[in-house]
Amino acid sequence: MTGRAAGFCAGNAARGYANFGGGRGRGFGRGYGRGWIGPAAPAAIPTGVQELAVLKQQAQQLQADMELIQSRIRELEPKPEQS
Repeated sequence: MTGRAAGFCAGNAARGYANFGGGRGRGFGRGYGRGWIGPAAPAAIPTGVQELAVLKQQAQQLQADMELIQSRIRELEPKPEQS
């Protein structure tokens, strides 16, 4: 059983959102159940140099993807008949 044990699988007569209460976890519906270790650390803000490197890498990947797409388009396009 997954979720908060509020659905049909838990023996209830209605869908999960229609039942109050729920499972056996310690989260009390607040996301503090199994595996909770506290609030997440704030995300690091990249420097200009780091952002530039990431953007260049993304651009290279997009170019490679575009070449693959164009290649496949050429393969699928009907060939003009030669006389």
